[in-house]
Amino acid sequence: KVLKNQFKLIMWDVLSWDFDPNTTSEKCYKNIIKNTKNGSIIVMHENDKSIHKVKQVLPKLLKYYKAEGYAFEVL
Repeated sequence: KVLKNQFKLIMWDVLSWDFDPNTTSEKCYKNIIKNTKNGSIIVMHENDKSIHKVKQVLPKLLKYYKAEGYAFEVL
């Protein structure tokens, strides 16, 4: 409640599932593409469970969305 009064809270709307050992890099990529829309915030993790997938998926995502005309901004 205190944070809400001092900051604008922004939540994510697409979970990549990069942390799930049963989710392949390709499945992670397709999940993100399928569930994003203009203005989406995608959650990807940087930890031992997911970093290898993030390193494979993130460059592909950036290339895909750039080709689609999307821009990226820092919140």
